[in-house]
Amino acid sequence: MSQFLEKKLIIIPYDLPKNWSADFIYQTQNILFKKNLVIAFLWEEALSIKEIFLKKFNFGESFHYWQKGAGVIYIRPIHLLPFRRFHSIKNFNLFLNIIWLKILIALKKINKKGKILWLFHPDFWFLPKIFGKSYLTIYDCVDFFTSKDKEECLKRKEVKLLKNADEVFVNSNVLYNDKKNIVKIFTLCHKVFPLIFLIHRKNYLKITSFLI
Repeated sequence: MSQFLEKKLIIIPYDLPKNWSADFIYQTQNILFKKNLVIAFLWEEALSIKEIFLKKFNFGESFHYWQKGAGVIYIRPIHLLPFRRFHSIKNFNLFLNIIWLKILIALKKINKKGKILWLFHPDFWFLPKIFGKSYLTIYDCVDFFTSKDKEECLKRKEVKLLKNADEVFVNSNVLYNDKKNIVKIFTLCHKVFPLIFLIHRKNYLKITSFLI
């Protein structure tokens, strides 16, 4: 791995459970943590306060918001407000947890020379605004988001993420053609490319001309 991706703080939000079969995020995490500090934000495993108490009362399970794993810090968010089935409340809970994560990073004095937001899903489009310009934002686009009930909303979020990101990666010609009119795809650093290629095992659309 190049020096560009060593000794960095890298935040990777999960939009699926950690053990989900679609494991692009998990593969990325497992490569990055070897020479970096990775924080995995497990949004889809967030619990309500009620669920935390029930797990403790019924099964004796302790809840840890900040949990160190093998080379990775796992963040298990909390739905502070009830009724998360409502999209607006779920989004607000996400916002509160991201703010708290930023505060925790400051309180724990995690000082790295380089900081990266490695994003896979449009729901996290606003993270670059929260964490600021001190973080490099990577949007690693590996799929279409075509859920019929949320398609338009996700498209709007993705446009915002594409415009907020410092680097954008796609892993197919179809995705490239879909995004290329929104932003200039592949403003790539040549030191990042080998890692992305290693993770996805794809031919990244003859992008060598962008790496010279």
